[in-house]
Amino acid sequence: MPINKGYLTKITAERARRERPDFIAPGTTNEVQKALVGKPLEKVVRSAHVIQGEVQAPQSTKVIKLDGGRISIVDAIQLFGWTPKTRFAWQLDRSSITLIAQEDGDLAFDASNRILIPMNLRRRLNIKSDEQVLVLSDSSPVANVQVTPINQIHKYIKEAK
Repeated sequence: MPINKGYLTKITAERARRERPDFIAPGTTNEVQKALVGKPLEKVVRSAHVIQGEVQAPQSTKVIKLDGGRISIVDAIQLFGWTPKTRFAWQLDRSSITLIAQEDGDLAFDASNRILIPMNLRRRLNIKSDEQVLVLSDSSPVANVQVTPINQIHKYIKEAK
């Protein structure tokens, strides 16, 4: 069974973090984001400046009900300074989908600050167009929005018991 790109990106980033345990995401991502947008995650993690001190990464977590397959990313737009010109791409993981800004991305958010999760990704994770999802906006290792279906979270809780 072939490995999907999202999973490979995730394990590569985890490996890079283990090799650089002193890596801390910068407090402001604008300069780093402009320089590194569109590069593979491993290169972003390896080339990011190391900042000593407390972790000051902005972060937001919300449970949101999808609106016709779209999610609101208002928090991420405010945290990361994304503009209507910012382009995005989705990365699929085993249990979640991650939105990352990329120069060559073909997605953008609409006037109401929502972005569509493509049907093929929703089907792979069994997400209905009006289902609740956990939306996590984080700046580590780069500005991203992670979407996890609530049913996946319940599944993992049941398995852990």
